[in-house]
Amino acid sequence: MLAGFVLLLTSCATDCRTVPVSETMFPTLTECQQMAERIRMVRPRVILECAEVRR
Repeated sequence: MLAGFVLLLTSCATDCRTVPVSETMFPTLTECQQMAERIRMVRPRVILECAEVRR
């Protein structure tokens, strides 16, 4: 069952790990992507992705 979406920061400098940006879980993919775009406006070089969270 899908619980929502979480925003992840991708770091491929050494080992391509992903870490959560915050504890916020977004109910839809669109909301998660909108938050990623807002962050990119301030930090354009950051690599963010939205991922599903399942229960």
